[in-house]
Amino acid sequence: MLKTSKKTKFPTVAHNTTPKVAKKQHLTIAQNQTIIGSMMNEELKMIDYVAAEDGCIEFYAGLGNLVVKSNDIETLAAAVKAAGGFAKTMMGSSSCDFAVEYGFETQGAFDALLMAALEA
Repeated sequence: MLKTSKKTKFPTVAHNTTPKVAKKQHLTIAQNQTIIGSMMNEELKMIDYVAAEDGCIEFYAGLGNLVVKSNDIETLAAAVKAAGGFAKTMMGSSSCDFAVEYGFETQGAFDALLMAALEA
């Protein structure tokens, strides 16, 4: 619910609203790594976004729905399979172009891991 402040005349958000949170599905993989996916209508959406963070690749299925964060190709491949593959259209964060700034040793290391995940 939006209200207008008398002082600023800008809309403010009422503090009594609570966001709806999707149920989470956890699939435990070897080496204590976890695949996390938001459940919408009992089905994971396909992966449509990729980012780099802390030396890992992050795959998302929809806005803010982290499916997996890992630097292990087997974990990434299992997450892709669990999510039903990749969507027709994929987007990428600018972190993919600057992977060294996001924990990867080289840009080539990020590129090789991503290509292996795409081909798995």
